[in-house]
Parts: sequence; structure tokens; C-alpha cells
Amino acid sequence: MPLSVESLTPDSSPEDIKAKRSESIAQCIREGREPDQCKAIVYNYIRDKTKKSNMNLGLSEAFGGKK
Repeated sequence: MPLSVESLTPDSSPEDIKAKRSESIAQCIREGREPDQCKAIVYNYIRDKTKKSNMNLGLSEAFGGKK
């Protein structure tokens, strides 16, 4: 089943990105993957689909960086 982050675009709002991020991580975990693996998969999709870095999205803390 496709993750909801796959529908993101470079014009997606931060609110939409965060909502789809949460939905997608939960879905990935339900599919049997480890939480850290799911975060990595979802954040890679977000970067690819929105063309923004974790820093630009305010997501660097997910990878151990400062907020």
C-alpha cells in the first residue's frame, strides 16, 4: 500500500507534510518495519517529493540534530 507522503509536492504546506509524515510512519510500522527504519523511509520520501532538506522542514531532530 502506498504511503501518504508519496502524494507530497514541492508546494505542500508544512502542516500537510507533518500530517502525512505521521500517517506514513504509523502505516509503515503497522506493516511490520522497525520505527527507525520507518522514519528513514518516510523522511527520504519527504525530501524527494518536496525537494527540501530536513533542516528546511524542521525535521533534523528526527536524525539526532538540534531543532
